[in-house]
Amino acid sequence: MPQSTIFISYHHDDVIIGHTIAKQLDFLATCGKGRPALNCFLDIRDIPRGKEWKPKIDQNLSDKDWLVVIFTGEQSAYSGYEIGTFSQMHGQTDDKWIMGLYDVEEERLPILLKDGQNTAVDEIDVITDNPDDVEMSANEVNTWYQSPVGRFLYEFCNYRALYVSSDEKNDPSKYSII
Repeated sequence: MPQSTIFISYHHDDVIIGHTIAKQLDFLATCGKGRPALNCFLDIRDIPRGKEWKPKIDQNLSDKDWLVVIFTGEQSAYSGYEIGTFSQMHGQTDDKWIMGLYDVEEERLPILLKDGQNTAVDEIDVITDNPDDVEMSANEVNTWYQSPVGRFLYEFCNYRALYVSSDEKNDPSKYSII
């Protein structure tokens, strides 16, 4: 079974966003073909403390099909390195993608993201410290699935049929909350 592979790049101020996307992808994989069908790299989770990071970063950039860059206004030097390295390693290959998830004006995007297909994410008005306390109605779940992040997750999961509509139950809310 071919794996869906993704490298998540982010500024460390946005670590919670990176973790949430990785966690949601892991969850969707278990609802679809299963966890072995997904290889999702998130540096803070996948590089042991005290280990040299650059070889792990380079190896994972080489191995992955998608580079998802989370951009909320601050870009670390490492994100720039990851975008540049992924671009150099894979060039204009049709089966490798760089995608930005961003919540800033398009003109503020890093130059390396401007030429690609990116997803603007609306600003979140309310943030909770305990997401387990949040209950969502069916309409809110469906709205989330139609949101930019929901569409991104859907596109990624369809890339190698990691999780497709045939994996869904009659109630999409069963797969909406981690």
